[in-house]
Amino acid sequence: MVNTPPSTQGRGRPRVFNREKALQLALELFWQKSYEQVSIAELCKVLKINPPSLYSAFGNKANLFTEALNFYREQYWQPTWKALDNEPDIFTGIRHFFENAVDNLLKHPQAKGCLVVQVSAAMPSDDTIQHLITNMRAQNTLGFETRLAKGIADKQLDASLNIKEITTIYSTLMDGMAVQARVGQPKSILLQHAEYAVQLLKKPI
Repeated sequence: MVNTPPSTQGRGRPRVFNREKALQLALELFWQKSYEQVSIAELCKVLKINPPSLYSAFGNKANLFTEALNFYREQYWQPTWKALDNEPDIFTGIRHFFENAVDNLLKHPQAKGCLVVQVSAAMPSDDTIQHLITNMRAQNTLGFETRLAKGIADKQLDASLNIKEITTIYSTLMDGMAVQARVGQPKSILLQHAEYAVQLLKKPI
């Protein structure tokens, strides 16, 4: 955690600025409303700082979103991907991945779904944000492809398994789960996708 002092509001000593807490608050706002629908005024209100302090701490809205998105991936998804990589059995790994994904999608009652999917649905005009979102989705695709390839190398999966097509289905499945979570589908329904994801590995495409 990095603490930096924002500009003093009124007299007295400036408040200590907790960057990690600020990123969590900004993340939740972006998660609820997506990127372009969030204003600087709303961010300042949530973070309890004034515009000059926000610009001093983060540079601009795009930089703040970039940090918040990276924080989101580190806090919510890196442990999920790491668990998939570390699980020796591919079938158990995929089942647990999708089960853990459901937990991530439902973690915050006021910000259900996936931030990346949320922003992708109405891709911002900002080139930096477009690249960031596209790159993060590509990382997810590569994560699935790499783990499935290892499953074949370990002789747990049939060599004829079409990794590209399975990965495409998994990505589409994740997007659909994110939308379902956002509109209020119960956890029991979302968890059914975990078994479907495993069954796909047993039926080569």
